[in-house]
Amino acid sequence: MDKLFWGTRDHEDVNDWVELLAMVAEVKDLNDDKLFKIAKLNLHSRTKVWFKKLNPPPTNWTIIRTTFFQKFCDVDIDEIHVKLDVINQEPRERVEKYFERLDKLFQRGKIRNVEQRKRFLA
Repeated sequence: MDKLFWGTRDHEDVNDWVELLAMVAEVKDLNDDKLFKIAKLNLHSRTKVWFKKLNPPPTNWTIIRTTFFQKFCDVDIDEIHVKLDVINQEPRERVEKYFERLDKLFQRGKIRNVEQRKRFLA
């Protein structure tokens, strides 16, 4: 993959970049460890510097993805909550894909607490 992430919010969307990485991993049948390494390789400029300064450094794909959303995502929490309130599994959508969509919203909304997540999963 050769899609560098520069970390400029006005020109890039971290959601698109993360989704692209996930699609590449799916197409190439990569595990999370390789996906994590690809993500690190595609950091550029200030993003690479920022990543190197993280303490403790992310050690897997899930942590790096969450860290990127926290740093580079402008989030309207109310909008995320509305989306979570109305989200439904699409016809013919696999359960795994549905939970991926839910997880993306949880990540974007910075909803980490298990009790908060249960509210939306109920």
